[in-house]
Amino acid sequence: NSGVVLEVNDTFGGTLKMDENKMKRITYNLARNAREAMPDGGTFSIGVSATDDTVKFEFKDTGPGIPEELEGRLFDSFATHGKTEGTGLGLAIVKGLVEAHSGTVAVSTLPGEGTTFTIALPR
Repeated sequence: NSGVVLEVNDTFGGTLKMDENKMKRITYNLARNAREAMPDGGTFSIGVSATDDTVKFEFKDTGPGIPEELEGRLFDSFATHGKTEGTGLGLAIVKGLVEAHSGTVAVSTLPGEGTTFTIALPR
């Protein structure tokens, strides 16, 4: 009933050694943030692809983009903006869990066009 459409595009189709519960937590945190960013609905897409060295996960929403006030401190603990609920720990947790997998996380955002979180994990 959220009005958010989920799209999944898996061009990898392989296996990856990872902690399943940690990856579920990463996905949950990013999906929750995307839903909160799109209160009137939108699209949340998850893409999975691979190179010889990495598996890349892209989590993209069609929300308004990340507020300028959060840029540069997005992955800091307690970083939040305009939320009535939440602690501002979700993205700090995501970063910590990705790094526990020896991976990296990057973000790109455009005002009015949405945000993409890209996670790269070693194969």
